[in-house]
Amino acid sequence: LLVQGTLDLVIDNAVLADEGILSRTYREEMLLLAVPASFPVNDRLKEYQLSAEDIRTGRHWTEETPSVSLKLFREEPFVFLRPENDTGSRARRMCANQGFVPQIVFELDQQVTAFNIANSGMGIAFVSDTLIRHSESHPAVLYYKIVDPEKKRKIFFYEKANRYLSKACRVFLEETMKETDGSL
Repeated sequence: LLVQGTLDLVIDNAVLADEGILSRTYREEMLLLAVPASFPVNDRLKEYQLSAEDIRTGRHWTEETPSVSLKLFREEPFVFLRPENDTGSRARRMCANQGFVPQIVFELDQQVTAFNIANSGMGIAFVSDTLIRHSESHPAVLYYKIVDPEKKRKIFFYEKANRYLSKACRVFLEETMKETDGSL
């Protein structure tokens, strides 16, 4: 739709390689585990647990915040996004990197749905810090920083090359990029 001119701007974590599309890096985000607080596995991982407030303040980005191995969750039920979704494919690779196949109880299309299922206590979900920062805090879930380079990804703005961008769209981009110390 962007190439066809139907859309002016797209924000996505997918890497689009097309000569007719301009990309701007918006920010980097991190995938974290959202684990229902009722799961017994949490009892032995207290030093790794993060709250939503920890995520909002960026504590998970510091070197001092320890990461946890996914292996510790291999016996737990997981809520995954479909393999064609970046989060779903990354989650599968991260589990494979740790040498196990996750027990997937739900396979979904939307990260926010997986997050809500984790909040209801039915399984562990991989969620972005972006989603956590912009969602209500749920005391029924704990967060964990993961040991795996796949946990980090970039978010991009995409626009069609050589196409007029409305003033409103340009101002939106300028203001959004200022928030992240990005530049146009």
